[in-house]
Amino acid sequence: MNLETEAEEESAYPFFEAYILDAKSTPHLEKLFGGVDKVSKSHLNVLFLEMIKLISRSKSAVEFEYNDGTKGCAIIVPRVKNRESFNRQARRTCWIQQLIHHIATGESDENDGAQRLIEYLGKKYDSAFTLASESLGFPLVQHMDEVSTKAM
Repeated sequence: MNLETEAEEESAYPFFEAYILDAKSTPHLEKLFGGVDKVSKSHLNVLFLEMIKLISRSKSAVEFEYNDGTKGCAIIVPRVKNRESFNRQARRTCWIQQLIHHIATGESDENDGAQRLIEYLGKKYDSAFTLASESLGFPLVQHMDEVSTKAM
């Protein structure tokens, strides 16, 4: 089965998602898919995963450069089920370290990158930040004891 036939068959299903390829915006993909004007999301997903395996080898991130010369980084973030799964995946794939490393550019080090990320998350998710701080033993909200409460 070729890509055109498969795309036609899949388009009959409402859940099928096709992407339009054109020589101007996606010249390499258009060549790769042999001039076909539509390609399925599943084909692009498989292609993307194979490219990540080939490029990254052991890391969970692929560094690249935009057309304007700006450097970027695609980091693979695994889906997790719970806190234990999150911690296991973070240790196994090192995706958080990759993110911090990418944030810490120029004259800053990874501690600066971690601080930037924590500050951003703390401002955006202040209640979660407060709860996380308390679970780490750094309470941000001081609770008064009964004697102090009565004295007020």
